[in-house]
Amino acid sequence: MKKLYAFAAALLMSASMFASRDVIPTLAQTGLDASSNAVFCIYFDGQVCNSLYAVGSFNSWSTTVGDETTMLKLRPVEDFDGWYAVQIPYSSHLAVKVCQTMADGSWTWDTQANNWVQAGTGNLTLTFSSDGNCLFGSAGYYTYYAGFQSSPCNASTVTVKIYPPACDYVDPTIAGGFNNWGNDADADTDMDMDEDEQGFFYYKTIQNAVGVYKLRGGYGWSNHIQHYNATNDEWENLFPDGDAGNLPLKDTTYYFNTSDYRYETCEEPVECDSMVYTITCTFPACEGTTPAIAGSFSNDGWATVVPMTLVSGNQYTATIKALCSDQFKYLDAVSLWNNELLHDATGASISNIKFGQEATITLDYSTGYVWKLCYTPTDVAETMDTKKAVKMLVNGKLVLVKGSKKYNVLGAEF
Repeated sequence: MKKLYAFAAALLMSASMFASRDVIPTLAQTGLDASSNAVFCIYFDGQVCNSLYAVGSFNSWSTTVGDETTMLKLRPVEDFDGWYAVQIPYSSHLAVKVCQTMADGSWTWDTQANNWVQAGTGNLTLTFSSDGNCLFGSAGYYTYYAGFQSSPCNASTVTVKIYPPACDYVDPTIAGGFNNWGNDADADTDMDMDEDEQGFFYYKTIQNAVGVYKLRGGYGWSNHIQHYNATNDEWENLFPDGDAGNLPLKDTTYYFNTSDYRYETCEEPVECDSMVYTITCTFPACEGTTPAIAGSFSNDGWATVVPMTLVSGNQYTATIKALCSDQFKYLDAVSLWNNELLHDATGASISNIKFGQEATITLDYSTGYVWKLCYTPTDVAETMDTKKAVKMLVNGKLVLVKGSKKYNVLGAEF
């Protein structure tokens, strides 16, 4: 009898070991193949109550729930409670996010996995992009702990409603963490709001304590909702670019159906096929900057960065395939959005640029613009003492300046 109890105790101890987050499944125990795949094995420090899916560059960021020709479902690892694994076809620059679906099976980016910590030391290591993508450097076995940005388990639902400005050609759209800020290949559906019989447009998602969002007209970021400022006799963007224009995620109803609200643009959309554009630009000098282009033209939204080729001096060119309705902006190929092109008078980011109908785009930013890493507020100036030498930016380069000359911060003597 004692032997029977001892045997049962051993079985219980074995089972409890496999239920621990610290007991990491081996590749063989997952039953998956890492010879030409990235096998991703994850223990979630958070409640899992619904299905888990991986999406990414391997499926053009499609979020068609249940379609495993595109999205890949994570499966529980047998005998390892809390561990889930998925086999992802590896290709160069593989980028992935993992999300948990809502109770009704619908998709939201609010429930994406985050707070990644490598589990164990014997398996491969991920790197991460600024927007939280998991970046895989090769095929092989990756083991990680993770949490969730927010949990769909017992979460309350938030509804945002808007009675939009009058326009026959534009509907209101919404972007936030719950739909990856409209940066997916399916942005032209993910940003849509449903319309009810009273003419209200609404969007439902789960409550997220730190959730914020923006409202726009149509897709992309260029068509603001505007309000008329009678004092200044001008139209102003109601929800400006940057964090200042973010709205807290909570039940809200907006009434913009009066004459003092409008869309910045209310035009009949132009249908166009994709075409190859040649973009040639002259930029302000800024040492160490390699101009590049990002935009809505790629399958992964604004995540793809296309470096521009030097023509001569500060003139660069790039060739990009896009729709005429797609948009783009400039950033540094290395520092990315930490060094984007700004208006030098205000330090504000330039607006998105539409590709349009002409295949050749030539633009000059040599005056009136500055790269972020070479920008300092223009109301600051330096006066040099004749006995001292000071390092400062002159024409976008750090130089040693002597004498009693006075320079503005962009390096122009005055």
